[in-house]
Amino acid sequence: MLFFFVMLALRYLGPTIAGTFERVLHRTFTLEDYERVAIDGIGSLLEYTRNAYVEIAMPLLATIFVVAALGGFLQVGFSMNFERVKFRWGKLDPIAGFKKLFSLRSVFTVGLSMLKLLVVGVIVYITLRDILPKAQHLSETGIEAIFLLFTEGVFTIGLRVATVLLVLGIADLLWQRWRHAKDLMMTKEDVKEDGKRSEGDPKTKGRIRQIQRDLARARMMKDAESATVVVRNPVHYAVALRYEAGKDTSPRVVAKGRNLIALRIIAIAEREGVPVRTDPPLARQLYRSVKLGRQIPEELFRAVAKVLAWVYQHKGRRGAPAGAAAGGSE
Repeated sequence: MLFFFVMLALRYLGPTIAGTFERVLHRTFTLEDYERVAIDGIGSLLEYTRNAYVEIAMPLLATIFVVAALGGFLQVGFSMNFERVKFRWGKLDPIAGFKKLFSLRSVFTVGLSMLKLLVVGVIVYITLRDILPKAQHLSETGIEAIFLLFTEGVFTIGLRVATVLLVLGIADLLWQRWRHAKDLMMTKEDVKEDGKRSEGDPKTKGRIRQIQRDLARARMMKDAESATVVVRNPVHYAVALRYEAGKDTSPRVVAKGRNLIALRIIAIAEREGVPVRTDPPLARQLYRSVKLGRQIPEELFRAVAKVLAWVYQHKGRRGAPAGAAAGGSE
């Protein structure tokens, strides 16, 4: 963009710049201000020359400034990053530099540079091929015709090259953005590591869950020691119920398990003197429908009341507690 617009500015500001140079040279070498210079000193001539050069340079400098700022804004927006100007020792690492030298990005950059050189060479050749026939008769013309042909060739080459480089620059910009976005994408390993950092290591989380299950199972076995009754399906299911008349509105499941855990619950009950009732249908239904620590649902009141009645009969306590439980089921 910068090269293109500078060439364009030179193309249209060329006559003005040439006219200003002509005035400066004429005034300097003809000494038309000889008397003024003799009186005021050489400073007046230098001031005139300085102002003329400022008049020549300012339009070009303004073009360069505006186009450079606009080009940066179109690519990345408004951004001021002072980190880029800081010195980094890592930039002096020869190994890292060697790796970059043979990276895909470097290969693309070298390829694009070679393409630019090739395009510039072709454009210069084609332009000179068209101009050379006109140059054969320059010896018969004046200096102005030679100068015009020369400037025409320079600006034609410059604008053509600038146009092609602008197209290649846009292609380079699009490729750089695609490459940058791809570089930001995380690999599977990066995703795993990021998951570990944000959510924790899966192995650690699994270990924590295992410890939590062990602690919950230990509490459950402790609660099984104070159960009122254990309902079993001989060895596959075991559910421990606790009920205290006058305190609980309905029996509560304080422990339950299958297979080995069921056997442990039965063993604890037998060790602590807790009655164990074999009732396969009720044991399966309690295990599947009632969560640990919850009270039994209303549809199981009657079946559980029969078990509690059996418990109190087994302990020699007939009547009220079982009746209370049965009354609750009503």
